[in-house]
Amino acid sequence: MTKNPTMKALSCAAAFVAALLAAQAGEKAALVAANATNRFEITGMTCSGCAKGLAGELKLTKGVISAEVTLSNNLAVVAFDTNRVSTTGLIKAVEEAGFKAKVKKP
Repeated sequence: MTKNPTMKALSCAAAFVAALLAAQAGEKAALVAANATNRFEITGMTCSGCAKGLAGELKLTKGVISAEVTLSNNLAVVAFDTNRVSTTGLIKAVEEAGFKAKVKKP
């Protein structure tokens, strides 16, 4: 640990920025808010790896705030910003990942 106060402050600031960037990467930018949540019935998944991979692909889609995919009930729950992605866009993302999706009615 450095004794120089300026260097110590810079180190703390760098650590803060690194933590902030990591949080933003994992959670998307905190300033983006979901204004819709849809449930999708997913077909074509055969294992938990499929569900994890699909969730990861959905999270990479612009406008998606969160995505949870479960194999046991073939369900994806996606929270998203409708100004950045549409339901059709989400279905396309699922299809590009190698699966089929349709909106699940409540």
